[in-house]
Amino acid sequence: MDKVCIFTTVHNWNDNRIFFKEAKSLALYYKVELHAPADFEKKTIDGIEVIGLPQEKRLIKRVRIWFILWKRLLASDAKVYHFHDPELLVIGLLLSLLHKKKVVYDVHEQYRETLKNKLWLSLTTRQIAITVYDILERLGYKYLSLLVLVRRTSQQHYPGKSIKLQNFPILIEVPKTNKKKWDLVYIGGITKSRGIFELIRAIDILARKGRKVSLLVIGPIFEKEDEILWEISRRGLDDLITLKGRIPYNQAIPLLVQCRIGLAVLHPTGNYQAMYPTKIFEYMLLGLPVITSNFKLYKGIVETEQCGLTVNPYNPWELADAISVLLKNPKLRKKFTENGRRAIKEKYNWYLESELLLEQYRKLCAN
Repeated sequence: MDKVCIFTTVHNWNDNRIFFKEAKSLALYYKVELHAPADFEKKTIDGIEVIGLPQEKRLIKRVRIWFILWKRLLASDAKVYHFHDPELLVIGLLLSLLHKKKVVYDVHEQYRETLKNKLWLSLTTRQIAITVYDILERLGYKYLSLLVLVRRTSQQHYPGKSIKLQNFPILIEVPKTNKKKWDLVYIGGITKSRGIFELIRAIDILARKGRKVSLLVIGPIFEKEDEILWEISRRGLDDLITLKGRIPYNQAIPLLVQCRIGLAVLHPTGNYQAMYPTKIFEYMLLGLPVITSNFKLYKGIVETEQCGLTVNPYNPWELADAISVLLKNPKLRKKFTENGRRAIKEKYNWYLESELLLEQYRKLCAN
């Protein structure tokens, strides 16, 4: 049986896309080893050999981890090497050019746009980082075996050497419950550009109209934590907004099904207009009608599948109106719920995506 070596220095070993989707799908046909940050040295989990790397967020300290990883990769007898971070492009290129290995680069985001929006870096530093990344990306396209992309329009830049692999949800048996504890839910990282302040203001608008609407927020606060907590408190919304913090997705599911509406009202910055938020499809899978930003890409899903409403992400009054419409109309929510679930089963699920990945691996391992 051919071996596949997956490696990342940024994502935890149990990352949903890396472990639960790609690694587990590949493990059905290949021997898979995964090198990733973990709080253990080595474990076999669901047939996958997970080998832990030190956990370090600061880039300068991850350089040491790169050398640890490089030694491991040279000792591996894998047929295909599959990495997930732009910072590992150099390692991927060395494996391909010096050691003639088959290497796959999994491009999770449009990193050039991500670098543009790292405003805490000086303009000069950002320009240098973008230039370096552009050079490495072009070399990657030329010398690596395959690029796996999540962004639909990115394929035009990599003709004939890439596949689009959307981060659609795994089909699961959805827990049944008649208990609805929260009206709204948002799952994911919490930042200003992901619309947290507009959500708070929309709930305040509704509260002032006499409609108390509860919001569950699941995910880490990445920025402006004190400002977010102060905004909730000064508007007197502490009893209406529950901040759960980061919890594993499988533990979040029982909470998500206790909510009525899923939110993904992101600002038009960075990658948000160009890539589907996974949370939209997770809401649809779990039977939640959605309210999303009115980007063309999002509307293409929400309006075509008739599974929710779209709003101007900068307008909390428009968001409040959309929330009110759905909460007042259970028949409309039921229609959106049924349409969303059907669309996931027929079009937007990981099983269909995994077939694309496995087809490419069969080609790589056949040569």
